[in-house]
Amino acid sequence: MATWLEPKTNWTKTDYFNAEDYNRIKNNLEYLWVVAQTMYPSFVIISGGSDKNIGDFFYADEINVLENNLEIINRNTLHESYGQTLSFEENDHVMDCAELNRLESACIDLYNKYRNERLGQRHFTWHFGIPEIWNGAWLQEEDGKRNFTMNFGISGVGIGGYF
Repeated sequence: MATWLEPKTNWTKTDYFNAEDYNRIKNNLEYLWVVAQTMYPSFVIISGGSDKNIGDFFYADEINVLENNLEIINRNTLHESYGQTLSFEENDHVMDCAELNRLESACIDLYNKYRNERLGQRHFTWHFGIPEIWNGAWLQEEDGKRNFTMNFGISGVGIGGYF
């Protein structure tokens, strides 16, 4: 799985876009996709290919993959408004600082919202008082009470309490 790297959201006209920047954006999008797969119905993104090295060229179709993957991830999860998804052509205009700021700001916004969504998942407790119901559930004696926990197989979703 890709590692999350803090996006650069203060691009200016004097900044240079390099292999490190391309790899960060590509891998952050892959990271967001992997995280989204744990919380939303499965969907696919376009492969960004291998990381770039210093001296490698960037092609319009590779930049379009970044743009399209952001759109795909957003469309299949939160449906936020991150501006227009641009499309680039060979020997035509290139990504400017405004577009890089839009792309990387959207990535950090999705990252923060996924993180908050994961942290905010609801947990609930039931008290039944019927030990036979919990056959196969995890039981533990604590201070003269039986503590039970039952997980439904979904991360962060389960029941627990005392009887």
